[in-house]
Amino acid sequence: MADGALPSGSGSQDNPALATPDVAVLVSWLANGGRGPKALSAATALATKAGGPQAQKDHVVAAGGLLALASVLENPDAPVAVSAAAAKAIASLAVDRQARKDAVVASGALPSLVRIYNAEKDSTSAEGLEAKRACARALAGISCGVLSSREAMLDAGGLQVILDLLQTPPDAEDQDAVLKIQATSAVSQLCRGTPALKEGVMASGVISMLVKILVDHTAIKDTGSEAMDIAADILAHLASTDTATRQAIVAADGLPALANLLQKIDSSMFCRQPNAEWSVRESAIEAVSELAADEHLCGALISAQILPILLRLLRSRSTDKIIKQTVISAICNLAGGGPAAESAVLTSGVIPTLLALLSATKRSSRVS
Repeated sequence: MADGALPSGSGSQDNPALATPDVAVLVSWLANGGRGPKALSAATALATKAGGPQAQKDHVVAAGGLLALASVLENPDAPVAVSAAAAKAIASLAVDRQARKDAVVASGALPSLVRIYNAEKDSTSAEGLEAKRACARALAGISCGVLSSREAMLDAGGLQVILDLLQTPPDAEDQDAVLKIQATSAVSQLCRGTPALKEGVMASGVISMLVKILVDHTAIKDTGSEAMDIAADILAHLASTDTATRQAIVAADGLPALANLLQKIDSSMFCRQPNAEWSVRESAIEAVSELAADEHLCGALISAQILPILLRLLRSRSTDKIIKQTVISAICNLAGGGPAAESAVLTSGVIPTLLALLSATKRSSRVS
């Protein structure tokens, strides 16, 4: 047997000394706030455990691992690599179950996550990038929790982190593209909170950022469909809330962005996700329908050439039935926007199109 080789069958399962230490041991290695000789090993091992099955995640929290990780983040003198591993562990704990999100908030880790993100925002080192991304992922996870979690994230100053991610370039690395999707999901949750929560997000200029996602990603094939879908869905929700918000969407050039998205989108943009094309279209059409429900905006929608685009979708045999229902709803809303809007709809040729659809539906019903 070669020197230093393990006997056959003496893997970590058979030799406890070679197995990963229990959470309690790892916690003891983090006793000095991440400055001890075994701190990096401990934080890395806890990150691995926190990324495991649900029961293992719960054990990390119950055995004091979360509090130890939070103490590492709180220590400004902790090495960046240790802080990055600790943030990665907390991000894994913050990603799903609300009970663990609550525990992360209660641990006091959120202000530290914001501080470390800001400190490493412009870092080019591997440790700095990992720390920044892990902190961002943790804050995005908390933002997708219940109202109290979202409020805690905002109180900790995390909104700017989410907004930074929202402005990630469309050609960014895969890890950053995923973070952008998570941030867009976080904004979706934040906009669906209390009026005060929504106003706080709106005051940050988020509508312009959402519109920019539609503009940027429409120009790039095979990327960004999920971010576009969520952004269009948020705009649809915001358009359903009040007149001032709808006007803000128009002021941010939301109408040409939606028109351009609906006009240029095609299946080649989403060859990796064939169904994403229709998902994005439905979200965009819902946004248009909500805007058209405000009769004061119907003229602007018609000027943006939305109506011909809706008619093309309605006439296309490849358009999904659910999409067509949403298109018809948008056209009906446009027709209710006053005499000028009604005239534009009636002279667009929509009546023969609707009659043809009705006839086709009747024939289909008779066949079935």
